[in-house]
Amino acid sequence: MRSVLTGVIFLTAGILCSCSTTVPAPKAIPVADQSSLPTASLWQRVSVTRSVPEIFAIEAELASRNQMVSGSSFVGQHTAGMVGSPTYTRSVSNQGDRDCSDFGSSAAAQKFFLSSGGPYTDAHGLDRDGDGFACEFGKLLNTNANQHRYRSPSFAVLPGPVRASAGPSRRVVSGSQCFVGPRGGTYTITASGNKNYGGC
Repeated sequence: MRSVLTGVIFLTAGILCSCSTTVPAPKAIPVADQSSLPTASLWQRVSVTRSVPEIFAIEAELASRNQMVSGSSFVGQHTAGMVGSPTYTRSVSNQGDRDCSDFGSSAAAQKFFLSSGGPYTDAHGLDRDGDGFACEFGKLLNTNANQHRYRSPSFAVLPGPVRASAGPSRRVVSGSQCFVGPRGGTYTITASGNKNYGGC
């Protein structure tokens, strides 16, 4: 009985130890694979992928082509919220010989950064804050996202459920009063006191 119990303890300890090993960083993002694809294919892929490394690579490629928006999709749509958040560990000493001034654009720097091990490693010190974006590429993402992000109108207050009450419901639209009649239609009251059914 004692030998069986000892065997179970060693087996359990072996399983627990094997579960606590560290997972190595994934290999470099295949930036070269993105550069051979047509722009339409890149927009389609960025809309369906859930892989953050793939999104990084696709957005860097689209930005290097100056393709910042396509329909309702835009560069930075999935990643702008990550800018400035230190996600990846950075060391103080960098052995690389490249810096941001070596690149014609922040998108070119981002592509190089990703192809040389980024965002997991940063041999050239292009992403000192560890957010995964090199040489002001994050600033480009934020600027583009702020220009293209949908903003819902803040001036409209939609009516709640229509109640069978004595008076009409109302909602406020751009400072004027909009009423909901007993059949659900909307109207405003003109200066002369008449109902304007097309005014909402």
